[in-house]
Amino acid sequence: MRACEERHIHREVIPSMKANFHSALVVAWHKGFDDPHGAYITPGDPGGETNGAVILTTWNDAVARGIVSGDLRNATNQQLEDVLHGLFWGDFCDALPSGLDVAYFLALMASGETPRLFQEAVGAVVDGRAGQMTIKAAWACDHARACYVMFALHHAYLSTLPNWPVDKNGWTTRLIATLQAALALCNPAPAGAAGT
Repeated sequence: MRACEERHIHREVIPSMKANFHSALVVAWHKGFDDPHGAYITPGDPGGETNGAVILTTWNDAVARGIVSGDLRNATNQQLEDVLHGLFWGDFCDALPSGLDVAYFLALMASGETPRLFQEAVGAVVDGRAGQMTIKAAWACDHARACYVMFALHHAYLSTLPNWPVDKNGWTTRLIATLQAALALCNPAPAGAAGT
């Protein structure tokens, strides 16, 4: 599990929340973003060969871990889903509140800086190692507000990257789609939530 301090997070997973992974895939595979239609290379994109939001480096990592086999170019939708769930969703997102799980997952697919940004958004200690303490902070905060903060922080971070001038429109569109999907799944803020 990427960027997590603990591999096994002990929290009961609510079925409706676990199903949020598929809601997140709707955004990740939205037509015009990274819908699975065979591998392609976008000129200037440091990710290189991509298929269904999975870049070649990520695919090779998943093959090495035994999650999938074969090559990215001929990957099936199920294989791509297995990679995204295994390397980006995992136990950590299963343990997050509804809405914040989707926000974290979709951001992590785009940026390795996500754990730090997410920790700041939910009011956790920012150390880049998102684990049990980050989960606790996520459950205690105002979930919708945290989604907005995550959007702003991620946008600010992406704007510092060298390829921002070329990719800013596409990236911003994805950030907006992520925010909308996350907010649609958020529950009302818990009583006494931080930021309310």
